[in-house]
Amino acid sequence: MTSPDIVYFLGDDIPLNGRELRYSLRSLSNIKHGQVWMVAPDLPDWVQEVNWIEWDTRPAKQLDISNKYTALAGGVFHQDTYDNMADSVVVMDDDFYIIKKMRNIPLIYNMPMRAKAITRPPGDELGALLRNTLRLLLERRIGVPLAATLHVPFPITRSEFPIHLEDGRGPYE
Repeated sequence: MTSPDIVYFLGDDIPLNGRELRYSLRSLSNIKHGQVWMVAPDLPDWVQEVNWIEWDTRPAKQLDISNKYTALAGGVFHQDTYDNMADSVVVMDDDFYIIKKMRNIPLIYNMPMRAKAITRPPGDELGALLRNTLRLLLERRIGVPLAATLHVPFPITRSEFPIHLEDGRGPYE
């Protein structure tokens, strides 16, 4: 099995002068992985040996993240990116750390998506994304939708990412 690539989603501003990102990058030594990719408007000048995917951050944070996940699956990045990135990736944020040796990153969810969606107040950006996704998955009869909206590394298989399900009534979580 091929080791997953690591993909960081970064915004316009990297907090604490990049201190968390430095810790996160160092923590990658605790897991076997392929290439490291950063989806970001710019890279700090001290970052080395990573692939940069230039990304103009959208003003709405949750929509920006949703668009980045969708872009991982296809159609937005340059074709060379899709060809060179592993199908199996682990999405990281600058403040995610792998604090012990691991063979792989587990998929962790915190509750059924229905429960997570109804706990978000009306008008809440994340709540709207969750409700759109829940509706779509229920209409398509895709199992029991689970909410993986935790602040932890998130493993995905890009070829299995369900962008083909989109019905134009998104955006989606």
